[in-house]
Amino acid sequence: MDLTPLARPYDHVLLDLDGCLWIGDEAIPGATEALAALRAAGKHLAFLTNDPRHAPEEYVRKLWRLGFQASLDEVVTVGSVVQFLLAESRRPRTAYVIGSEAMAEHVAAGGMRVVNGSDLASRA
Repeated sequence: MDLTPLARPYDHVLLDLDGCLWIGDEAIPGATEALAALRAAGKHLAFLTNDPRHAPEEYVRKLWRLGFQASLDEVVTVGSVVQFLLAESRRPRTAYVIGSEAMAEHVAAGGMRVVNGSDLASRA
């Protein structure tokens, strides 16, 4: 597969996952071949998602299962960005996380002490 003139000048290609590479549990037709062509052309890929329900490792597994080659270093989730920003702030704090277990794990890994409803009640 030859790259279109649109892709040739760029070194990096950022790709959203759901709706761009797959829909549900099926790869979009031609997407695996297009990514293989980008890699063959030396392009650096990043896989992005704003879905906080899953850890980056789960996205890597799904990418491979659908025929895409991907590494953990190439997957950027909203949770991993939150974790990075919290870690950069270097201030210990507590957080009440309303979200997925994966998001709570990112918040904790970013240096926050995650509290839930019973933790708050015990401090009242």
